[in-house]
Amino acid sequence: MSQILEEIEALYSSLESPLLHAHHADVATPWSGLAEIMLEVRPNPGFGPLTLEVSVENTNVVVAKEVADAGFSQVRFGIQTDLLPDGPAVLIFTAKQDKFVWESGMAFHVSNSPQAKSAPQAKPATQTNASDVLWRQYGEQAPLENEPRFPRQAYGIPLPNTVLRESSSVGHLDIFYAIAEAWAHMVTHFLPENPVVLDIGCSCGKLGRFLYMNPALRYVGTDIFLPAIEWCRQAFTPLTGDRFRFDHFDAHSTVYNPQGKIKPSEYRFPYNDESFNAVVCGSLFTHLLEPDCVHYLNEISRLLGTGGRAIISIHINPAEGTRFSGDEARIDIEQDCFVEMANKAGLPLKEVVGNVYGQQVLVFEKI
Repeated sequence: MSQILEEIEALYSSLESPLLHAHHADVATPWSGLAEIMLEVRPNPGFGPLTLEVSVENTNVVVAKEVADAGFSQVRFGIQTDLLPDGPAVLIFTAKQDKFVWESGMAFHVSNSPQAKSAPQAKPATQTNASDVLWRQYGEQAPLENEPRFPRQAYGIPLPNTVLRESSSVGHLDIFYAIAEAWAHMVTHFLPENPVVLDIGCSCGKLGRFLYMNPALRYVGTDIFLPAIEWCRQAFTPLTGDRFRFDHFDAHSTVYNPQGKIKPSEYRFPYNDESFNAVVCGSLFTHLLEPDCVHYLNEISRLLGTGGRAIISIHINPAEGTRFSGDEARIDIEQDCFVEMANKAGLPLKEVVGNVYGQQVLVFEKI
């Protein structure tokens, strides 16, 4: 069964999102009445018809259409906005083909009543890839509310909203949970008896919400996306106290934090040497340029005590004839090249875990 799941995961990671672009006449203007949206889609060939759904987040408004597996298509949807309350809203675009699901979205503003005409407008949607469109539209104004469909339960950590989940990986709740649980199981396998974990690129606590269930574990999560850190503080702290901590650092990233003031290659994490016995970097080195990659490996080595482990994921398909290629949207590194870089930082390879939801996971142990 595990081999079948690995094959499905590898296949999923090789497919491209069928969701190309979403168009509205003027997304920066408040919508009223019937809003028409044009979706450009390209189904993956050989996987049958594509089902498209357009829904309004946190409402019962859902429109669905089926698209034949026949190359590029333009699909028109109509959303009756007078059924929606005035104020900010989010369209969720969901594409389903065979066993696979992709998500994208668009922020907009509803203004059906005269009083709402002066309401603040949502930022115009920018065309980005399906995994980051929503949180990049909002930026530091991303909502901090919990997922309303599944409210917080007694003694439980609430679920982050769609925008925050998408800043982590994917907004679709079942995929978000599947990836989080897989990483939690894997990371737990490599933890010592009394873990002190640093999660670099923690986003909205996707991994932390599972690690919380180990009462002996202490945790620090850090990320460059401030709304995710703010949400984690309000969601975790009432339950975890000082056992869990969430820190923001304002590192510059052309893709993920263009206003950031700190060069990643110069950032020193504000923690003492050998403060941790485990460092987790899920989908971090998949976005670091080579000088930043070298610097972060040295920082991880500094922060780990002897015998401490670093659990790191990378993409391993660099451009032909290269060992390290790409930009901050996606970096690919030849596995042997990354192992060599880690060795130079004092982090020899302990184990090749293999493919976990489309990324190669390697475990290093500080000597």
